[in-house]
Amino acid sequence: MAVQDQQQWLLNRYLKDPNHAHRNAVVAANLPLVWKVARRESERSGHSFEDLAQEGVRGLIKAVERFDPSLGLSLIHISEPTRPP
Repeated sequence: MAVQDQQQWLLNRYLKDPNHAHRNAVVAANLPLVWKVARRESERSGHSFEDLAQEGVRGLIKAVERFDPSLGLSLIHISEPTRPP
């Protein structure tokens, strides 16, 4: 199964049965993207990679919990990085 198909399958499973185990599976499947963005922002801004990655994971968890498929957007489109002050 392709990575994007697996991520979509996990998200659909979470939407049908929203529990912490399913949410955590969706978050884990999307961690490489969080790390990629955190690494890029760390190099650009000089902020700590660990701090940026932690904030990215928090944002991803919020996005998964608030995801509404009726909006017609993908999970990644509603998960945007936030920059520390």
